[in-house]
Amino acid sequence: FPDAEGARDAVRLLARLAKQRGRWPAFRGGALARATRHKGHGVEDALRFAAAEAAEAIGDAVAARREYEAMATDWTESSLYDDALFRAAKLARAAGDATGAIGDLERIVDTKRTALIVGSFDLQLLHEAALEIGKIQLEDRKDAGAAVRAFERVRDDLGDNRQRDDAQWGIATAHERAGKGALACAALSRLERDFPHSRYVRRGLSREAALRLGCGAGK
Repeated sequence: FPDAEGARDAVRLLARLAKQRGRWPAFRGGALARATRHKGHGVEDALRFAAAEAAEAIGDAVAARREYEAMATDWTESSLYDDALFRAAKLARAAGDATGAIGDLERIVDTKRTALIVGSFDLQLLHEAALEIGKIQLEDRKDAGAAVRAFERVRDDLGDNRQRDDAQWGIATAHERAGKGALACAALSRLERDFPHSRYVRRGLSREAALRLGCGAGK
């Protein structure tokens, strides 16, 4: 029953068993063969995702990334779409391909625009993907300006989400690393004002950063 939801559940259970028993290579071969056999059926995306997951588990990052991206291209309506691209981006980043990682993550974020047009729901990893773009711009590319713009998008353009305080903290961090103390202080002040229950505030991290930057000194 390759079009039944139970078929997808079966793939997940088999993948879990393969992981527990250390049988990833054999599972991967079987998943790829069945994906070819059931091409176009509802279980194909789950089989292809699981095969890519197996490739990642056995250390073939190149094949895993290629297969995650291909599955997302062929199955844009799959519930595994954002998972596949997020994992592909993680592999791309680990390989030093910041541009490729951002490209995969932008494919997830771009669904927000599509959702506004067709009225579909946001993907589960949409906001996390948008936040990750800011981190890559800041940490890998050392581009504080691009990082700030990416974080501002999470805070201002993607609706209410749990990553907004993380984005605000990222803005403050990016300004600090760029040597823009006044902007960093302003960002920290906004963090405490707009997100008083954020972990950065509760754990005193924003206060420590403000002291380090000398925010409010001389006033």
